[in-house]
Amino acid sequence: MKDPYMRIIRESIRPVRTGILLMIVLTIIGCRKEMDEYFYSDTEEYVDIALLNLLSTNDDYSSFLSILDNYNIDTIFDKERSITLFVPTNEVIESMGELHLDTIDWIKYLITESYINIAHIHGTKKIQTSGEKFSVIRNSGGSAFFDDAEITLTGPLCLDGKFYELSGIAQPLPNLYEFIALTNPFYKSYIDSQDSSYLDLGLSSPKGYDPEGNTIYDTALTTVNLFEEEYFPISQEFRTKKATMLLFSQEQLDNALAQIAEDLGLPATEDIPYQWINDVLLPYLSDQGVFWNDLSPIDFAPGRIRNIKGDSVNVDPANIDYNSSFECSNGRSYNYLDFVIADSVYKGRNVIQGEHLVIYKGSNLYAWKDEVIVTGNPVNPVATFTPGFADNDSTLVVRFDEPNSNQEFSMSFKISNIFPGTYRLLFRLKTTPSGVFQIMVNGVVQNINLGYGNSDRVDIYDLNEPVRSITKEVFREKNGFNSFDLLVENITEYGDVTITLLYVEPGKWSDNGFILDYVSLENFKEE
Repeated sequence: MKDPYMRIIRESIRPVRTGILLMIVLTIIGCRKEMDEYFYSDTEEYVDIALLNLLSTNDDYSSFLSILDNYNIDTIFDKERSITLFVPTNEVIESMGELHLDTIDWIKYLITESYINIAHIHGTKKIQTSGEKFSVIRNSGGSAFFDDAEITLTGPLCLDGKFYELSGIAQPLPNLYEFIALTNPFYKSYIDSQDSSYLDLGLSSPKGYDPEGNTIYDTALTTVNLFEEEYFPISQEFRTKKATMLLFSQEQLDNALAQIAEDLGLPATEDIPYQWINDVLLPYLSDQGVFWNDLSPIDFAPGRIRNIKGDSVNVDPANIDYNSSFECSNGRSYNYLDFVIADSVYKGRNVIQGEHLVIYKGSNLYAWKDEVIVTGNPVNPVATFTPGFADNDSTLVVRFDEPNSNQEFSMSFKISNIFPGTYRLLFRLKTTPSGVFQIMVNGVVQNINLGYGNSDRVDIYDLNEPVRSITKEVFREKNGFNSFDLLVENITEYGDVTITLLYVEPGKWSDNGFILDYVSLENFKEE
């Protein structure tokens, strides 16, 4: 009899009764047929033998054991807990070649840190493996499977668990994050860039107070990924939760970016700025392409579907490459057939609602947001709900303290990620209170034409009268609101555009200030 069969006695058997030891020895030195029958059946004699030592007596498992040893994964058996192994034979491992994604991930997928008795499983059950991924066990009574690999033999109950022999290949599916890392490195880089650290009060301990009485903490930081917080935790494994993602290749993205540059008239040598891709395009594509659950082609058939944030988005079902479908451990992915970015994404109407320039502080008090720069005499802003009259129901109200005020005042805010070009800047305001204002873009005073010639200023009270747009349409006062627009031609570089309302002098109405519904900036091409 070979040495491995004797080594099991020397290394694995704990002090036991002489009768049990004698029984094991007699069995081992018996014929191979009897050994096989005994080896794969539950008997009391094996409950004091370690799994690894038992497996080492069978040459069919030598490749599996070598991998455990080479990658130090056999240390999992030092934890003194029950283990279940799903062991591929040497023949199965040799047939795999380079098929598996990662040796360590694959081998951990075949280990479960709990005792699994397949005889007690009826139908289908998900189990979590030591690599945290979930596998599926199916038992129909006549046959059992670990994923798609048939379980051909069942080992006995040992000191530290049990094993099952697999006659086929079983390997973990990548999760959505791992799949993106393999196929969309640019998208992975964007997702990784969304890591953010914050003070974890649960892990931080207070150590005193500052002069203002604020608690000082012994800081413990926790990192979260804002993409996963907003959309779906694509790097995590779940028993039931899944998402579906619409993805695109690097080639598709490069072609789409080249089309955008051509449409915007950018020089051939000038690339689309990474900041725009990161801040505008990829968040937009994420909004359009991440959905709850494992979606099938029929789920896209209506053409309009709610994304994972609950917003309704348009999806062209004919533009999805269903042959590219890939099942991941926590969801599914599809690719687009024809990846085109709508011009509304880079030429669209950038709207700033007036009330979004302030923040509510409580007790009916508001303050300017940090990104809004206000100069001159102090002004307390107010956001007012104006149902049915304002574009978004709420408006920004700024009233100067004294009638016919000559105070100094300006308000500046930014519209981000704007490409160079000619733009239409539009304001919608209430016609009272009034005031004469200049409009500045990137520090340059703009010309305004209300229908009676160009001027570098506008009296809001004049908006009571019909105002001619640069698009040839006519704005008319309705419910106290009207609009005016102007042509902006001094945006020559990509980046942020600063819009400034500069108060010049009192207007025709005794009550001065302004009530702003919204401001919009959109790419403009004269017909």
